[in-house]
Amino acid sequence: MNKFVHTIRFKIIVSLGACVAVNIAVGLSGANGLARLNSNMSDTFSTAVLPIAQLSDVRAAELDIRAKLRRMQVARSPENVAKNATSVEADLAIIDKQWSSYYPAGVSGDKERAVADQIASGLKDLQAQTNEALSDFKAGNFDAAGDVINRSADAADAVAGLLRDDSQINVEEAKQYSDDG
Repeated sequence: MNKFVHTIRFKIIVSLGACVAVNIAVGLSGANGLARLNSNMSDTFSTAVLPIAQLSDVRAAELDIRAKLRRMQVARSPENVAKNATSVEADLAIIDKQWSSYYPAGVSGDKERAVADQIASGLKDLQAQTNEALSDFKAGNFDAAGDVINRSADAADAVAGLLRDDSQINVEEAKQYSDDG
């Protein structure tokens, strides 16, 4: 046995064994890194990118509602009301769907939750005011609808700003996941 230890065959076997061990270590390290990267990418999508998309849909629908209500206010015609009311109702449905998908399950931190709670409250008020304005428009009461729209402008601006802030929080989370990756 002592003679075998000093042979070239033994040295080749030991070297080959060391190479195999190093390759296994590199492979396991790579597999661990890929698993971590995959987890970060999944977390980035589910906790940052998807909420950004949902918040963007809510924000776009909210802005579209405001524009359509103003068009109805300016046009003052039943045809225009009928045309735009359907679109406003569809936008309200988008807000309901996207917001309920995002809130509260999609909120990932205390700072985000504080902003999202304010948005939830603001959206309820905004939806009630939108429904009130729509009812007035459908009844042909354009002046009352205009008053509701004017009263809701500050609330709508506040909700839009909060949606922007919430999206920014999610962008920062996505950047953090990217940096970790």
